[in-house]
Amino acid sequence: SENVTVTGNTKSGRLIVKQTGITITLKNASMDLNWCKGSPIEVAEGVSATLILDGANTLSAFADGPGILVNQGAAVTIQSASGNNTDSLTVSGAKAGNYVSAEMGGGGISIYTAGYAGIGGPNFENSTEYTGTINIESGTITATGYSYGAGIGGGDFSSGGTINISGGVVTAISGGTDPDSWGDVPDSDKKGAGIGGS
Repeated sequence: SENVTVTGNTKSGRLIVKQTGITITLKNASMDLNWCKGSPIEVAEGVSATLILDGANTLSAFADGPGILVNQGAAVTIQSASGNNTDSLTVSGAKAGNYVSAEMGGGGISIYTAGYAGIGGPNFENSTEYTGTINIESGTITATGYSYGAGIGGGDFSSGGTINISGGVVTAISGGTDPDSWGDVPDSDKKGAGIGGS
């Protein structure tokens, strides 16, 4: 097992967990991606990781991904360092829209994406099982998804996965507008679940 601590601010740094047994501590960290495609933290398929919250932390995806991407068969467990709810995480997925220069390093490529979950699975065209397991044990967590992305759970056409909340103070919402221009459906109706599927 390995321990990784993230402190300070980054607009281009990402963590991709590819082996089981990794513990990531966010210590007053801000990973608000800007012109950096993808999720601030990604847990690869079949891998489990623990996320420890220490202080006030923010994760925000930019163009293409949830705030925390939990792939199929993966698991993430979120805990407070103090064991109570004074440690916090504010996390949001990417909003729906057209993004230019969204590749790493600003490659000049334009992509168009739907909104994503705050914590959860990727957007997927036709899957019903594509979100792993999300365990929340302690901490104050505010998770926002956009368009069909849940606050906690599935992305567009993605299952909610397995969501276990055994403690903490959790707020999960899905907001923003849908990219498909259904003019006769109010924007307020075009949202994913707070907690659950897309």
